[in-house]
Amino acid sequence: MTPERAAEGGSPSAPTTAVGVLSRAPAPPLDSETISPARFGTIVAQLALLLLVIARFNLESAAFLHLASLTFAGFAVHYFLPLRLRLPFFVLLSLAGITLVLGLVQSAWLVGLGLGLIGVAHLPVPLMARAAVLVAAGGALALPRWGLGHVPWSAAIWPIVGSMFVFRMIVYLYDRNHQPGPTNIWQTLGYFFLLPNVCFPLFPVVDYKKFCRNHYDDERHEIYQVGVQWIWRGLLHLLLYRLVYHHLTVDSVEVANLSDLAVYAVSTFLLYVRISGQFHIAVGMLHLFGFNLPETNSRYFLASSFTDFWRRINIYWKDFMLKVFYYPAYFRLRALGDSKALILATAWTFAATWLLHLVQWFWIRGSVLIESNDIIFWALFGLLVIVNSVYEARRPPARTLKRGRTLPEAAGLVLRTMGTFTVICVLWSFWTAESVSDWLLMVRSSLVLPPWTSSQFAMLGAAAALGVALSVLAAWKRAGTDELGAAGRITPSVVLAGSVLLCALTIPRVAERTGGEEVVAALSAETLNRRDAERFQRGYYEDLLDVGRFNRELERVYARMPADFVRSLSALGLAQSTGDEQDYEMVPNRQGRFIGAMVLTNRWGMRDRDYSLARPPEAFRIALVGPSTAMGSGVEQHESFEALLEERMNDGNGGRNSTTVEILNFGVAGYSPFHMLYQLDRKVFGFEPNMAMFLGHVNDVERASREWINMVRKGTAPPEPFLDQLKARTGLRTGIGTNEARRRIKGYERDLLVWVYRRFVERCTARGVQPVFVYMQAVTDIDETWRAADRAAVLAIAREAGLPILDLTGAYAGYEAPDLWIAENDGHPNALGNRLLADRLYSLLLQRGRELGLPLQ
Repeated sequence: MTPERAAEGGSPSAPTTAVGVLSRAPAPPLDSETISPARFGTIVAQLALLLLVIARFNLESAAFLHLASLTFAGFAVHYFLPLRLRLPFFVLLSLAGITLVLGLVQSAWLVGLGLGLIGVAHLPVPLMARAAVLVAAGGALALPRWGLGHVPWSAAIWPIVGSMFVFRMIVYLYDRNHQPGPTNIWQTLGYFFLLPNVCFPLFPVVDYKKFCRNHYDDERHEIYQVGVQWIWRGLLHLLLYRLVYHHLTVDSVEVANLSDLAVYAVSTFLLYVRISGQFHIAVGMLHLFGFNLPETNSRYFLASSFTDFWRRINIYWKDFMLKVFYYPAYFRLRALGDSKALILATAWTFAATWLLHLVQWFWIRGSVLIESNDIIFWALFGLLVIVNSVYEARRPPARTLKRGRTLPEAAGLVLRTMGTFTVICVLWSFWTAESVSDWLLMVRSSLVLPPWTSSQFAMLGAAAALGVALSVLAAWKRAGTDELGAAGRITPSVVLAGSVLLCALTIPRVAERTGGEEVVAALSAETLNRRDAERFQRGYYEDLLDVGRFNRELERVYARMPADFVRSLSALGLAQSTGDEQDYEMVPNRQGRFIGAMVLTNRWGMRDRDYSLARPPEAFRIALVGPSTAMGSGVEQHESFEALLEERMNDGNGGRNSTTVEILNFGVAGYSPFHMLYQLDRKVFGFEPNMAMFLGHVNDVERASREWINMVRKGTAPPEPFLDQLKARTGLRTGIGTNEARRRIKGYERDLLVWVYRRFVERCTARGVQPVFVYMQAVTDIDETWRAADRAAVLAIAREAGLPILDLTGAYAGYEAPDLWIAENDGHPNALGNRLLADRLYSLLLQRGRELGLPLQ
């Protein structure tokens, strides 16, 4: 990339010199003290409606809603402060935001660590010495981040520390070195503890020089309105992300033809709108306090070349890399010639980009990401940019003052844009794939035409031709020669009207009359889509944004969960590894608060009261095997449906017979059908049960196949003729990637679950135990209507395996999901949900008691 072209950033038409953008003339002195009640009222009205949109659509997290409320309220105070007090107020408000989200203790640790690092950056020693000390400090902090050693603060603050100080400290040292002078402590603190940062671990790399220079460099109300505009645009991006995420994304394993491949590649790239949405919101919030920062992303879908794409997407990152890596290398290498300097400096910049992405991944996720497709992606993208840059350097685009472009120019621009978009989508799908072999398998399996009729192909071709023609016509009529379009200014009336319209759509009666219930439900849902609900592979940015995948502590903070809402049995010492096909089991005589409820295990490692190993002569024993819903996760032990059912069954006897019903709860959170099958011989049969209840779920097909893949990958799969034959047939082996394994067993998932269910029946029957299949509906299934087909498939498999079925579907009738879950969008039922399940199961047992051999009168 040439320096003059690369420096243009998000404004490709900006005037440049040989070394970059022409310096902006100093702004005339502005009256930043002017108060306009009318304009202030307009901005506050917009912010109030934007806050309502955030709340109505459950955008991002509960913590983000609280932070947005604090930010908008802080703006109302900040507006009336004299200019000299606004920066100190912003710093105090930022610290208050950190405390609001993380709590007093953890925020104190975060701020303390930050002040320590800032102090090191100001040591009275040469720059390289300060940098060395900071690197040493970062290395010392990296050890506990890696999990080596203990620190007194929560793991929740690690991603925020990394986001605030790793890249920003590099920029700070660079700018302070090139522009030495007295330190403004409020600017420094405001720069590192940026107000929105605590809710966005993946944060734009704000430039320190621009942060200081652009503070109130324009008319204050104009800066505020730009901030409102960007927050609005960011919220629209987040809503668009949810539409794409829930309705367009495709599981890579399901890609079967070229049409599927195209949808997969495009939707994978489109998911980046969540990043651009968060970045727009973050920088828009900073505008509310006078920081007139530039745009973070500029219409990157319309890039007409690879250098153009590099300039448009994540502009702050591009500017950071140019400032710190590209320009120093370019000017040092210029003695070799401009072309060689350009090539080598660009190659160095992309190598540094890859390396810094590893650093970013480490500080946010706490692990190291070194994968071949990641290396290949950055190498290919860097090579494309180098080729494009050399071409542009040798054939710079003509710049004229004409108002239009010729028809051939318009057609060329459209075709270049389409080609760039296509290549980027393909590269993005490659980058976000699990591995190179997984991506190649997907592409190989998709190289067939979709099963369409000739008329459908004709309609697609006509639509494509029409779209290209209209795009060429639009480009021909537009002024300029280097971009397809520009984002128009969003006026206050657009923000006000658009916000009112969005909020109105969330009113059930309005959504019903407009026929948009499903769309509004998708826009308002924080639940995972089908692919991720089953733990399918997600892309690089999705893995960095999905806090729950890598930092349960931070997820708990963002979702406003109680401090005891721990989701890991092993972290509490309640479970231990078995090292075989059972994988793990509960530890006897332990206790801990798991997902907000106390879990106490008996001497057998069960969450239940104590039972003798031998069945008493007067007892009818029922062994309940299942995952977290069987264990009663999220409710106290006496509130679980198992405890309530046992009580109801014994009370129902009313003393009419001497038989006591004992329900032994073998449920363990996270167990799959395979776990439950192997639990029979390992533990269940030793208690001499009369009946074994297998608690089934809507995603048993996926859970069974996933667990078998895990066993094969770890080498713990037991010797079973059917499983051995299937392993040989599919080519599964130890260490294989999860997605590649899923692709290899595609078409056999149902067979696996049929085998598990049949083996369950066979083993129970051989021991004289009555097997029963109990279908359990998760609370979130109430809203996830797409699961109906999966439910039917699971019930059909259970029927085929010869299992008597007790279907609990309908137990939640008359209730909404929020009335029944233990936490927002958590499928575990609360105490009320467990009572409804117990009532439903007891009713079914009364109806079929004689058939199942139950001692009920």
